[in-house]
Amino acid sequence: MGLVTANIHVKGVPLRRAFVEHTDPTGLTSLGWAITDSNGSFTFDAGLFSNSVDIKIHCQNSVVQVLNAPVLSVPIDIHVSAANGGTLKVEKTGHNDVLDHFRILAKCQDVYDTVWRQFRSYNDSDRGDFPLRRPAGDVKHVYNTASRVQLNYPALLQSAIPSILTFVEPDASGNHSLPLMHIQNRIIEFRVFEEDAAAHHVDPMIIPHEFGHAMHSPLCQAIRGQISKRSTSVSLQLMQPMRTTTSTGRRLPSWHLSRQ
Repeated sequence: MGLVTANIHVKGVPLRRAFVEHTDPTGLTSLGWAITDSNGSFTFDAGLFSNSVDIKIHCQNSVVQVLNAPVLSVPIDIHVSAANGGTLKVEKTGHNDVLDHFRILAKCQDVYDTVWRQFRSYNDSDRGDFPLRRPAGDVKHVYNTASRVQLNYPALLQSAIPSILTFVEPDASGNHSLPLMHIQNRIIEFRVFEEDAAAHHVDPMIIPHEFGHAMHSPLCQAIRGQISKRSTSVSLQLMQPMRTTTSTGRRLPSWHLSRQ
């Protein structure tokens, strides 16, 4: 048995608690799964006389799944080879078409660890790395079934309404009634990445801001469920997802919107 341990970074940031799949050289046969640690590290058995493994790095971690969404929302993975003791840099793998997606993945993880993980109920013992709880089972099962926020990037829907840059669906039907974030392309939304924000003299606040709405929604759902179980007469009107009202009084859908 020859163990291969390597790290994954994206633009100098460890890809923490991301799902990695051990594959054959074609990428068609799955040989095992792992979740990177807080340093972006993983370990697989490469077999005898081998010091490298073929892997798929999935654009999903314990917090969020980032989908490629220029037309349809599709999962993302990149197939690369990893050498023992090496550091894989996503920006050096030749997959520049999804580099921004992996940067956003790391940003969401950082926001969760820095802010939301410090508070109830995200700091409860049954949550920790997984804000919406980790299901029982092996890593592949967790990848397939874990409740998590989803994020569409770049979100095509906003192209029809350019003034709407980002929005969050608090209970998206396509994500099992869990939050779905829609982030506009960086060529229009300058507040996603630091370099774009600096060039346009704005703050790179979109991911922390919108991810906050995504984390707030499950808390409201949990509170509503607890109140319902207790059969109290407390009004839930103030806990409903935010609704935007136009100047004519017409209500817009229950999404949070960010505008230019």
